Amino acid sequence: MEKTFEQLWEEYANRLESFVTRQMGDPELASDILQEIFMKVHLQIGSLRDPGKLNAWIFQLTRNVIADHYRRADRAVQLPDADPCGPGFEENYNAVFHDAVRSFAAALPEKYREALLLTEFEGMTQVELARHLGISLSGAKSRVQRAREKLRERLNDCCHVQPDPFGNILHYTVRPGCCKPGKK
Repeated sequence: MEKTFEQLWEEYANRLESFVTRQMGDPELASDILQEIFMKVHLQIGSLRDPGKLNAWIFQLTRNVIADHYRRADRAVQLPDADPCGPGFEENYNAVFHDAVRSFAAALPEKYREALLLTEFEGMTQVELARHLGISLSGAKSRVQRAREKLRERLNDCCHVQPDPFGNILHYTVRPGCCKPGKK
């Protein structure tokens, strides 16, 4: 039985909005992205060859829309040189670092960049990554792990980060002249 557009919306809207919000970190932007996703679903549903793969097709389309958003934005967010809230103000800087980490990840060598962006930012599982790259699962896991290590090295060269017990970033200091994604 072929589903109507309204049925697709009812079945997928909440899950996709939740997924996109986690990826983007901004509920308002996620809402805009969700509209774009469903516009593409409406326009491209005819290209789906196997209706049994609808779920995978919609989530791949979602990952592509998110990637397209970042490509269009082409933003390499720089970390501020000073704490914008002043000393002693405990704020969660995760949103600032999300964009900065993405910029640093984009500067990694191709094979590590692709593995990290697909798994960490676009929600692809390591099993899907292995299939996508045509490598073994252990090879995919190693590649993601090595990419994380390289990213951590670059960030540690640039910044000192103080997380809370839950991993939220409470404070950071930037080493002068260092926080440019292309620099090592």
